[in-house]
Amino acid sequence: MVLLVVAASVVLTACAPRPFDASSPWNMPLGAVSWRDAPQLRSASSWVNDESFSIPVVHAGSGDPLVNVSVPNSWGWPAGVVQVNIPDGVGGAAGSDGTLAVVEGNVVYDFYQFNRTSPSDGSAAAWAATFLNGSGWGRAAPFLAAGIRAAGSSSLGGLITSGDLVGGDDFRHALAVSLLGSELSAGYVAPAIAGGGGGGSIPIGARIGIASGTPMPGGLSPIGVRMWNTLVRYGAYVVDEHGGTAPAIFYADPRSVGADSVAPLRNPGGDLERIMPSVRVVQ
Repeated sequence: MVLLVVAASVVLTACAPRPFDASSPWNMPLGAVSWRDAPQLRSASSWVNDESFSIPVVHAGSGDPLVNVSVPNSWGWPAGVVQVNIPDGVGGAAGSDGTLAVVEGNVVYDFYQFNRTSPSDGSAAAWAATFLNGSGWGRAAPFLAAGIRAAGSSSLGGLITSGDLVGGDDFRHALAVSLLGSELSAGYVAPAIAGGGGGGSIPIGARIGIASGTPMPGGLSPIGVRMWNTLVRYGAYVVDEHGGTAPAIFYADPRSVGADSVAPLRNPGGDLERIMPSVRVVQ
């Protein structure tokens, strides 16, 4: 049994250990869709965050220290203290976002700018939570996010983890992708429940991918083949925006996927430079 308790007496209780439901958008193949081009997606080299601004995932249990995380009112969740077991020495990701996803039982906790101040205390600038056997996306009305992504989705959704690198020839789920603010339009589309952007043409919540039948480029590494096949079969959901120059940023769990594993994707002249010219936006 997992209990999420905050000062405002909100309790989230769950017992069923299961990843996001098979009917979740994260786990649904693309099917028959129409495509439109977005040249900005290939305007420069894209990236995979696996160190700074990544999404570390920790699986916790009752044997780990119970941490009192002070949180503000955010994403429809109340301010208070979230009590969650987190292993010793675990903190937020490198970079100012300081993101941390904690999986405990059937609950996924998302913390933004997580700061562990002692073995039993911490704080976060924003937070949200969801169930592993849910959709991994938030609820529009009454508003309640599943995570701290700009789309209101769980940061576990669309993440590349070590389990995605074995068996089969794809990641077996849609990916999460962040785009430059200049690429994003104002507002959002479902399954997102929130958005951002401004002057671009792609809303948060949109799906990008590769049309079935597009010839795979030669020279892809094994993980590049997985990335290609995933974008053909599942695509990627736009869940966030970022600065810099990379048109698209995907995400890997730095606790289970080493930088050497994703290096073929992001090396100069590497897999993403071969893959992204074929990526389009679902209409």
